[in-house]
This record gives sequence, structure tokens and C-alpha cells, in this order.
Amino acid sequence: MEFILAETAGFCWGVRRALNKTLEVVVPAHGKVTTLGPLVHNPQVIDLLQHRSVATANDVAEVDGGLAIIRTHGVTPAVKADLEARADKVLDNTCPVVVRVQKLVEKYSERGYYVVIYGEPHHPEVVGLIGHVKNGNVMVIDGAGELDKVPRDQGQVLLVTQTTTNVGEWQRTMARAKEMFDEVVVKDTMCSATTERQTDILDLCGKVNAMVVIGGKNSGNTTRLAMIARDEFDLPTWHVESEDELLGVDFTPYDKIGVTAGASTPQWSIDRVMAYLKTLEADAKQPARAQVRRVMEMLVNTNIYTGLAAGALCYVGSLLQGVHFTAAAFGLVFCYVLSMHVVNRFTERNIEQFRDDPARVRFFEKYGTAMKILGAASGAAALGISIWMGVLPFLLVLSASVLGALYSVKIVPKGFKKFTGFQRLKDIAAGKNFFVASAWAIVSVFPLFFLESDAAVLPTIFTFAFLFAVTMGRSVMMDLLDMSSDRLVGRETIPLVLGEKKTKLYLRNLAAGVAAGLLVLGATGIFPTVAIVLAVWIGAQLAVFKYRQPRTEKISVVRRDVMVETHLIAAGALAMVWSLIF
Repeated sequence: MEFILAETAGFCWGVRRALNKTLEVVVPAHGKVTTLGPLVHNPQVIDLLQHRSVATANDVAEVDGGLAIIRTHGVTPAVKADLEARADKVLDNTCPVVVRVQKLVEKYSERGYYVVIYGEPHHPEVVGLIGHVKNGNVMVIDGAGELDKVPRDQGQVLLVTQTTTNVGEWQRTMARAKEMFDEVVVKDTMCSATTERQTDILDLCGKVNAMVVIGGKNSGNTTRLAMIARDEFDLPTWHVESEDELLGVDFTPYDKIGVTAGASTPQWSIDRVMAYLKTLEADAKQPARAQVRRVMEMLVNTNIYTGLAAGALCYVGSLLQGVHFTAAAFGLVFCYVLSMHVVNRFTERNIEQFRDDPARVRFFEKYGTAMKILGAASGAAALGISIWMGVLPFLLVLSASVLGALYSVKIVPKGFKKFTGFQRLKDIAAGKNFFVASAWAIVSVFPLFFLESDAAVLPTIFTFAFLFAVTMGRSVMMDLLDMSSDRLVGRETIPLVLGEKKTKLYLRNLAAGVAAGLLVLGATGIFPTVAIVLAVWIGAQLAVFKYRQPRTEKISVVRRDVMVETHLIAAGALAMVWSLIF
């Protein structure tokens, strides 16, 4: 069983342009933002815009002030004028390909041509084109067979097409029009993206024995792709908007299954479906590996693996501090980190739908109650352990827990946002990276410091700086691998602020600085000799980083988390081996 993705699947450049321009203007300065009709025919994109506080008006009368956005399909001149009168500002996101057709219709109708449009009469693009006909002489047809209905006494005829119709039928319509009319101007206004996607599916259908088409059920261009596979090739075809519609589908009877997507389908929808399908493919080919994957998914999705990484880092910190590491210290850090990650995972569930991997969403949907219990129990355990450790550790962990729980909560009233620039701690630019690093380092270092009356201050300060830098690097690395989805939901992480190239340079410099610091502190005796071993370990990682840059293409959440957290666990294991031997 093999799933083959078409070469040209997903957003055309016009839709991508419209979405990017819309997301760019979603800032507080504009106040209310409204699109006239859905920006594109895709429910996931509409959900994203709603998440970014962009409303959809079904009629121009619903627009009252603020910024109004014209969707990719365009509107009539009358509607645009009405919109400009009702809104404070109008952003015209009409696809340039559609604008070209509008201008052709205007130009030739002003010259007295009778305009014939091949397309769907109620499609918003066609409605907009009709509005650009200056002389009122226009007819909409659904193919070559309806050319006979065009009045022969109209003289000169202009034939254009809706930009997303059936390519084959349009070719037949153009050919027949040239045969029927003496004075006809035929303009091939079919969008190249439509042609490419339909050509690709024609080629793909000849190589597979089933087809999956991803995109909105109300998307004309996506529906036509499904019709080609189903009607012209008689292939079993699934037209789905998300991977949820494929759960339980048995693909084992098919050797090769094609996958494509319409021009209005976002990349994250394609990635989520492909992630699910590729998991099915891998599991069918390697059943034993599938069992390992399920175990790792459980460890990652429950945040147990992250807790283990935090515990390992705490152990490293205790060696550098020169304090006694206890099971209580490990339990405190493990439970605190696990709890905070579970809590914030629930507060961010509304944005998980825009990420490229559906596994975590399905996991939390299936085990939501159990995860709430796990999060609450681990949080209570962390507080309980801190009470046992003493008053100061308890107050420290309690404060960190409260801040962690409030991270995604709106603590600043909406009216004060213009002064503070944020309502939640997570809204602060690069705030996630700073707060996560601070919390990990504080909980890992200071409870152990308070437990030992003779703990040295200087090593503790340097240990805090070391753990802060390492966890900051961990957070930035994960964000580097999550840039596209963070950009969509409006997060301002360090990679989005600096850009990919500068972020990689930042990570290299951070790692080099940490390694150099460990070498100096180890050589001067402020840190034990394990610091030198850790510096060599980081140097080795730097070499790997230099010659094998971290992957920024889409990888699964499980693979990303395992890749990053394993480095911390390995550092803890290395430090343990060294301390046992020497």
C-alpha cells in the first residue's frame, strides 16, 4: 500500500496571496476586520480567520465600519462601491487572474460585444464578472452544448471562462465557438493552477487504483478534481475536508492510492491528511516499528518524555551545583514540567487544528479526561513534594505553577491591551521561549539550593544560567520546526521574529557560548570536571548542527519532540556515567 501525492496540490498563488495579505492586516490598529463572503471556499481557512478575529459577512449590508476585505473571487463594481461607503477601509484581495477577466469583460462589452461566460451562474466569481458587463448583454453557459442558446443576431461575441472550471469542457467550448460564430473573440481565461491540477490528476489517475481529494466540499475546483477521478476513471474516490473523514477507511485492497488537493486547500490540511495516510502506509509495511511508534506517541503526547528530559537536566544541574541529587528533586521537576505542559496543551487545543500533525489532537480527544487527571495529579504531586522539601521550595513551585497556569489566560482587560500590547503572557513576543526556560531553570536549581545550607552561591548562579540557556535553546529549536503553524495562528516566537537563517545562527552561538562557559568553569574549578565532558558533548552536537542543519520541513510532533528531548536525556545519561566512573 502506497500513497502518492500529486505534484501540484493545495493553494494556488492567488489564494496564498489573499490569505497572507489578510493575515498581515489582522492587527489591533484596524479594529474590526470583515471579509465579504468566505475569503476562500475552505472551512479550515475560515476557522483560521475566525481564530484570528476575522469575521465573515454574507451580505454587504452586514458591514459596518472597520476594515472590509474583498475575497479572491471578486465582486461587482456596485458592491465594491457600497462596501467602500460602509467600511472605513477596503482591502481588495481579488485574484489578479480574475481581475484580468473582469477587465476583458469591461473592455469588450464597452465595444458592444455580447459576453458569453462558461461557468457556474451562481458562483461568486461569475456573479462578479456579470457585474462588469457594461452593456448588459451577457449569458452564462455550462459547456459547449449550450452555445446554441446564444442569440445569433448579437453580432460580435466575447467568450471567456470562470477561472476554475473543467479544463476539458472549456477546450471543447472554445473549439465549437470558433466553428459557430463568424465574429467571436475567444480569451482563454482559465487559471493555470486549475489546468495544472486537473492535468496532474489525469496523469495520476492512470497510475493508481483509488483517489483521495482534499478540500472544501463547497469548493468548485476541488469538487471537479473528485469528479474527474470518480466519473472519468471510475476510481473509488474520497473527497474529504480533514483526516477525520478517513478514520476507519480500509485502504488495504489498493496497492497505490493517489492524493491531491484543490487550489483553495491549505498546506496544513494536506500535511495532516498525508501524516495520517503515511502512518497507515508505514504500519502496513513494518508492523513491529508501528508498536514502537505507538509507545513513543504515548510518551510524547502524555508529556512523560518531556518530564524525563526535565528530570535529566535537573540531574545535570545538581552535579554542576555540587549538591546532592534526590529522588524528590527528580519527582518535583518531572511532575511540575509534565503538569504545566498538559495544562497549556488544553488551553491551546483551539490552535492544534492548524498544525500539520493530527495525532496529538486525536490523542487528547480520546484521552482528554485521563489527561486532565494526569495534569492535576502531577501538579498536586509537585506541590506536595515541594512542601516536603520546605517552605521556600513550596513558595517557589507554587508561584511558578500559578504563572504557568495563567500563561494562556487573558489577565489584562481588553481595554488595556492598547497600553500593554498583550492580554495573555503568551501574547508577548518571544514570551513563550523566555517563560518556559525560566520555569524549568528555577524549579530545577533553587529547591536543591535551599535544601543544602552549605550550597555554594556562585556555582548555583552559573548552573541557573546554564539550564536557562539550554532550555531556551530547546524551546527555540522546537519553534524553528513549527514556524509555519505559529505564523498562521499569530504567535511571535523567536524564529518568527528573527527569521529562519538568523535563528539557526542564534542557536549555534548559544550552544557555542554554553560550551565555552562550561569549559572555563570546569577548568577553573567552579564546576566539577563533568562540565568539561558536557562541553565536549555540546561541541559534538554543534558539529552535527553545522553539517546537518535541523530540518525545517514538516515532521511529526512525535519525531520533533523525541529528537529534541532525547538530547537532554542523553546529556543526563552521559553525566551519570561520568560521575559513576570518576
